[in-house]
Amino acid sequence: MKLSIVAAAAIAAVGLGACGGKPSAVAGQGAATPTASAAAGASDTGSVQQTALVDGKPIWAANRRHSAEENAQYQFARNGGQFGARSERDYILKVHAFVERPPNDAQYLDRANGDRLIYAPGVNTFAVVSREGAPRTMFKPRTGAAYWAQQKAIAARSADSSGAGGGQG
Repeated sequence: MKLSIVAAAAIAAVGLGACGGKPSAVAGQGAATPTASAAAGASDTGSVQQTALVDGKPIWAANRRHSAEENAQYQFARNGGQFGARSERDYILKVHAFVERPPNDAQYLDRANGDRLIYAPGVNTFAVVSREGAPRTMFKPRTGAAYWAQQKAIAARSADSSGAGGGQG
């Protein structure tokens, strides 16, 4: 019994030591993430930042330099007006609606990294969404279908050079 208690304490100490004395960042993997409205920012006071969700999907994709919330703010400022968005929340909801239920004429291109490119020529709208369902961008290309053709050509060259497929769905 005494050995079991000592062993359990040693395992706990090793686990905390590996996390810098903080709770494990992976302890809750697989558990549901608390849902926040798209209007709420991710102001988590803990060491692990949680991203707000829309219909169970991250409001936006984070990258190496910026959080999901910062990227959503930037994209709204840059492209929100093209879609008549009255607020950042409005833009986020419009983007999610587009990537989750694109128009019938939408064309798709999947990248090797799991990103999906979507172009709907009828409304001249281009979007990129991560495999997790987090938008990366949505805008109306100035050159319309020519921009989509350029994206397909880039993907084809990338697939040829890497041997990976970037198939259309």
